[in-house]
Amino acid sequence: MLEQEGKLEQSISNKIRYTALREKIEKWPRRISDAVIDEGDCEVILQFLELRNEVTHRKRRDHSLYKELDDAGTAAYIDAVQRAFVRVFDGVNECFPYWILGWNFVGMNNDDAYPSLLNNGQFKHALQNMGFDVPAWEYYAAEEWELSNMRGLDGLTSLKQEYYARAPDIEPVKKWAPRAPRLCKRWWDSEFIRAS
Repeated sequence: MLEQEGKLEQSISNKIRYTALREKIEKWPRRISDAVIDEGDCEVILQFLELRNEVTHRKRRDHSLYKELDDAGTAAYIDAVQRAFVRVFDGVNECFPYWILGWNFVGMNNDDAYPSLLNNGQFKHALQNMGFDVPAWEYYAAEEWELSNMRGLDGLTSLKQEYYARAPDIEPVKKWAPRAPRLCKRWWDSEFIRAS
């Protein structure tokens, strides 16, 4: 978009790097996709930004920060970020990527725990391998499933409840492709992955 306006690469880089997060959240989604991030979600994200700033640029001299971190309730932050992303993807009339749910694929570069960003097609195959009724092998049916399940806030809520909440923490090893990447909820936990 900025390139189309004739902005130079350095100008674009500076805009991305130095624009305050509040402005990015409040103005950029509308500019990119006509999406509006819910005011409550904006506030949650910005509250966590303030907490992050306090951790990295500490001003307090007491131990109250540790209590605040313990009580932070990161689930609210994760939910707010997920909804913000989904609104932007919905605003450009696209399905959201599977990783918004918090899943990732692991098992690349001959390392079972190495994370790998794959596509929604692979996500559908992984769900099918986990035992869910997802038409991964039928192209048109798979596209219809994605349009029905990976669009908008209703799709996000449904996927979280119907699939993410009921799925195992890691996709079983495929008998026909034992070295293939596997979908994993705890993709940062290499000990868990290697033990699975």
